[in-house]
Amino acid sequence: VGLLFDLNKMSYELTRAQTKLLKMQSSNGGWPWFEGMPDDWYITQHIVAGMGHLERLGVKKIREDYQLWNAIQKAVYYCDNRMREEYEDIKRYNKDWEKQDHCGYMAIHYLYARSYFKDLPVDSRNKTAFNYFKAQAQKYWLNKGRYMDGMIALALNRFEDKKTPMDIMRSLKENSLNS
Repeated sequence: VGLLFDLNKMSYELTRAQTKLLKMQSSNGGWPWFEGMPDDWYITQHIVAGMGHLERLGVKKIREDYQLWNAIQKAVYYCDNRMREEYEDIKRYNKDWEKQDHCGYMAIHYLYARSYFKDLPVDSRNKTAFNYFKAQAQKYWLNKGRYMDGMIALALNRFEDKKTPMDIMRSLKENSLNS
């Protein structure tokens, strides 16, 4: 039990893990699943969301660590670029793309991860895609599953939408079991 709560050991392990993470980041801002592999959108977005969560909980002050903050900024912009590419593919391969639900897991998780870093502006070339997926989440949130509903509600609330998160919460309460 003493080793478990050894603050020096925990600090050392955190620093070691952070150093390894920083070393593995690609020049484009993405991270691979494992060393030597190409960067991956999913795992990069997962790391961004995780770091945002750690900061929100007060576990890690990301913005005070220059190297880590720089890496997170690059990763957020990497995710912005992947969402723009997704948006361009939707437009290219779907005839009625504006009338269809394209709010899948990656889009919802993107909005959730991105909502931790609202202070980082969305680049002008990615703004249309960002707004498209935000509007998709506002319009098509129903029947995404409880976990996705929760992520949408949190993200949209952080993006100053007060109506949709309230609708989601009302729906969750209507469909909950209480005992």
